[in-house]
Amino acid sequence: SCYYDETNNALFVGEDTNDRISYYDSSKNIDTLTGSTSMAYTYMIGTGVAGTSATAISNPRGMFSDGTYLYEADTNQRVLRFPIPTANTPTANLVLGEVDFVSNTGGTTTTSQTRFNGAEGVLIVNNRLYVSDDRRIIYFDDPTNLTNTAPLTSVLGQPNFTTRNTSNNNSTLPIAGPLRSLRTDGKRLFGVEGATGGRVLIFPLFD
Repeated sequence: SCYYDETNNALFVGEDTNDRISYYDSSKNIDTLTGSTSMAYTYMIGTGVAGTSATAISNPRGMFSDGTYLYEADTNQRVLRFPIPTANTPTANLVLGEVDFVSNTGGTTTTSQTRFNGAEGVLIVNNRLYVSDDRRIIYFDDPTNLTNTAPLTSVLGQPNFTTRNTSNNNSTLPIAGPLRSLRTDGKRLFGVEGATGGRVLIFPLFD
């Protein structure tokens, strides 16, 4: 995956098999590149080795930058928040979905108000951090001021924080397959299902 940070004219590129995110800052002139270009990244987020810590990531998935921080989801069933890097291997200052930076207790088909089971898509709109987590969309208010392991505010696609309905035919719980990514036009959320569902689902933003 990749994310263009318009505020800083910078590009984040997730390298899942290398367990890192390559960051290309404004000195690379991302906005004027054309054709085929080979260039070295400015800084690396992660250690290049899969792990669970405040500096290591595993198979980076969705990313979003608000210009000050990078929020990234990885296969450790968590979302980390990093400051925009000024050196290699920055230290995350927030973890969501796990009890601490070094634990990996998710991915056991259990979800809760503080535990994830497959975080992938990440975005911020209207000062809310949205995360696609397995067969649900969750959000946190005021992401800049969140603290570690903060409980999520609300859930979409399931009736409560702990249910993980996987039915393809339940019209009241429309998320049939794990959501791979999230997008928004400022008024609606667009969630892309994986192979189980094979659809793009559209939801109004939370009030």
